[in-house]
Formats: sequence, C-alpha cells, structure tokens
Amino acid sequence: MLTVSAASDNSRLDTFLEVYDSQGNMINSNDDAQGTNSLIQMQFAQGSYSVVVRSYSNSTGAYVLEVRR
Repeated sequence: MLTVSAASDNSRLDTFLEVYDSQGNMINSNDDAQGTNSLIQMQFAQGSYSVVVRSYSNSTGAYVLEVRR
C-alpha cells in the first residue's frame, strides 16, 4: 500500500488530489481528508501513474506532495 498526500504550506490553499493510470483514467481522488489537505491510500499494481494536485475553489498557495509506503 502507498500513501499519497498533498499538504498545504499556506492556509489559503485547499488541495485536491487525483491519481491517473497510464491511459489517463482517473482511478482515485480526494479532497479534505485532513482539514484542507488531501490523502489517498491504495494498492498500486505495477505500472505508471500520474498524480495531480490542484486547488479546490480557485484557492492558491504552496504545497508539499509526499508518496510513502
């Protein structure tokens, strides 16, 4: 299992996290798992994936993206 998280360095940013497979299909998303920060925990099969961090409701600011086992 991997954990993918996006945490705001700025209280104005409300992160929204998305995971896409190699075909460009969204396979998971999360908004506000921990306050305004996003978190996805899932099993990943072997392959290539894309992670997208975007803001909810046009908020702006810096963020930290973390992927861990």
